Amino acid sequence: MFIQNHHSPEFLREMSKSRKYIYSRDRIRAVYLAMKNHSLNQIIKLLDRSRGFVKKWIKTYNEQGLSELLEKKNSLKNKTVRSSERRVHF
Repeated sequence: MFIQNHHSPEFLREMSKSRKYIYSRDRIRAVYLAMKNHSLNQIIKLLDRSRGFVKKWIKTYNEQGLSELLEKKNSLKNKTVRSSERRVHF
């Protein structure tokens, strides 16, 4: 899977760790995992997200960069990450 080199994998990894909201954390992690040569199916399973979401996030990052990827355009308002939710270790 092709990923534009807008940021280093290390930068994205640290950024995903610092995210408070699930939607932004998973978007960054999807891009990070793709940069680390994980397949689309692996990313879907690791993040427990749909194929459509993951493909859209990677396309957005490739075409418009990180700021647009993190732009909130849905109603997941104020849903924070709980320590027990979806732990993906890098």
